[in-house]
Amino acid sequence: MPASRTETVVLGIGGVIYGAGFIAAVMALARTDPERWGGWGPYGLATALALCVAGLVLAFPRPAAGLAVAVIGTLVAVVAMPWAWFVLLPAPIAAWYRLGHSRPAAPSV
Repeated sequence: MPASRTETVVLGIGGVIYGAGFIAAVMALARTDPERWGGWGPYGLATALALCVAGLVLAFPRPAAGLAVAVIGTLVAVVAMPWAWFVLLPAPIAAWYRLGHSRPAAPSV
């Protein structure tokens, strides 16, 4: 079942607001604990979050592509913050769910 334009816009705006708040919180955490967040960690997490949000928004019109982008985002998160790898795991799970529900049901016999 395709998503309406309104649903896609609302999801996109919600994702941007959530993502901006999450990135701000991560950057604030990075300033308070620089040893844990040395190097590219905060930037990798911000990139991973952006990819996961983009994957979820893309999952409405193109479920397979959305799932691929969400999985890549989650893998980037695993590299950026191996101590909390599970934080972005719901993104590919939701995209996978969308992919499963976008296919037509098999005819019953």
